[in-house]
Parts: sequence; structure tokens; C-alpha cells
Amino acid sequence: MAVAPWEVALASVAASGLLAGGCLALVRSARFQSLLAFVHWFNWPPYDPNDFSRPSPAWARRLVACLGKKGRLKWGTFQGLPQAVPFSAVGPKGTVRGLRVPRSGPGRRVVLYLHGNAGNVVVRHRIELYKLLTAPPLSCDVVAIDYAGFGHSDGRWPDEASAVADALAALQALPDFRGDVIIWGSSWRARA
Repeated sequence: MAVAPWEVALASVAASGLLAGGCLALVRSARFQSLLAFVHWFNWPPYDPNDFSRPSPAWARRLVACLGKKGRLKWGTFQGLPQAVPFSAVGPKGTVRGLRVPRSGPGRRVVLYLHGNAGNVVVRHRIELYKLLTAPPLSCDVVAIDYAGFGHSDGRWPDEASAVADALAALQALPDFRGDVIIWGSSWRARA
């Protein structure tokens, strides 16, 4: 049985309309935009938010070792950061959690570090940055937070307003320091 050309054209128009309508619905959805813009669902590497001296669990290290041999994985596991202590503040979507790394030399500055999309406060390059900032000659205390929906912080479906509110809550929850506070935003977080 042959298909008439007008039937093929009608099916193409209908499929295009369904696809365009579906895309429009997704783009107008705040939750879908949150998934695309924030990438908060990618919570890697795993870590214990109450004990930063503990490295990522064995299953994560095995996964990285397996994928790392094939050159498919750019991010490693958390190796531990014994000097870090938990930090928290109350934001509009619940408790915002992170870490505080004390300076390793005399200093008076505090860096509030606001990471970019994906991952959490213990991604390898962020840990290396904390180590550089806390060591002499900079000797800064570092406080880093995971926004609502990231890492072990409460909340879901982050948006720009809640990210700004989380940053302000963390700033207000900083211990009473007598030095300068430097707010360091990475990636699009620099806009907050």
C-alpha cells in the first residue's frame, strides 16, 4: 500500500508541531531551566559532610580508577581535607552547607568562595584553590558553600534568586572576623 505525498507532509508537520510544542513547554518550565542552568544533579565527588578528613568511598575510587584508565574521566575523587570543618547557614530553601578551611599562617582575610555549576565544594580543582588560599603568603580563611540543591545542602530546583540569597546567608553567618572579607564567585556565580 503506497503512502500519498500529502500524508507524509501532514505527518511531518504534525511531528514538527509536537516537537516544537514540547520544546516550548520544556523551555518555559522553571524546573527544566533549573536542570539545564545549574547542573545541580551532578553531585560529584561523593564525600561525608560531617568529616572532611574522610576521602570518597571505595566504590567511587574504583570507578575513577576504571574510567581513568580509558581517559574518560576528568574529575577524580575527594582525597580528604583534614583541616576543614563543616560550615552552615540558613537560606530560603533550607540549610546551606559547606566547609571552612582555616588559614595555615598569620593572616586577616576570609574568602567566601561561591563555586560554579556542577559538582560540589570538594571537586579537585576547588580543593587545590583552598590549599593555595590558606597557605602563606596569602594565609586566608576559606569558607565555601554548596547552594540549595547542590552537594549536601537542603532544597531542590535552585534559581538565581535563591543562589543570591544563599550567598548572602553565608556572608552573614561568617564568624566575626576582624579582617577583610573577599567574595570570590566562580563561573556565573560571579554575577551573584
